[in-house]
Amino acid sequence: MKTIGTILDKALKNFGLEGKMRQYKAFEIWDEAVGEQIAKVATPYDIKGKTLFVKVRDAVWMRQLMFLEGNLRDKLNSVSGGEAVNKIVFRVTDSGYGSYGKKGGPYGR
Repeated sequence: MKTIGTILDKALKNFGLEGKMRQYKAFEIWDEAVGEQIAKVATPYDIKGKTLFVKVRDAVWMRQLMFLEGNLRDKLNSVSGGEAVNKIVFRVTDSGYGSYGKKGGPYGR
């Protein structure tokens, strides 16, 4: 007997949505993948193709995260179980930052 998870996984794969689900999973796993310190000052707010857009508290943190982009990208892909993201774009904003579920919420934070 098949589980609902197995059926959903197969349906997503058949409709070509498996990769999209992995990409959007980046929002959910951000804190785990990047760690508490970074999650406090940066949060993803959009994904286009395989490019993840991340809000950052200030320019100092943005510069630091730009140096860490490759490592952060690798961690996100590792935790998501595949290549969800191939680029991370960091932008300074004062309209909300932090980890999933905090100020702003996911998807359009």
